[in-house]
Amino acid sequence: MFLAQDPKSAGQRLGYQGLHKMVKKLGTIAGVEGIHAHRFRHSFGTEVTRRGVNPLFSTEVMGIKSDRVFQRYTQGVFKQAAAEAYLKAIGEAEESL
Repeated sequence: MFLAQDPKSAGQRLGYQGLHKMVKKLGTIAGVEGIHAHRFRHSFGTEVTRRGVNPLFSTEVMGIKSDRVFQRYTQGVFKQAAAEAYLKAIGEAEESL
């Protein structure tokens, strides 16, 4: 997806360290603190879960072998869904626009 630019490995696939440095630098330029390459993996897992993608497909695409690991990536979605279900049950859920 990204190619290395340094003379030693120009044109080769960018490795994790290169991607990590690129994301950190772009985060600094954009003024986003605490950004790291792995956050994209969590964001992807969260978004596919939120959109209702079958967890079997999600784990395959993400290269995850364990349900426990997948749950770490998606636990925020389930906590949010539980909170929304509770608010709906007690009649305090926000109406969708």
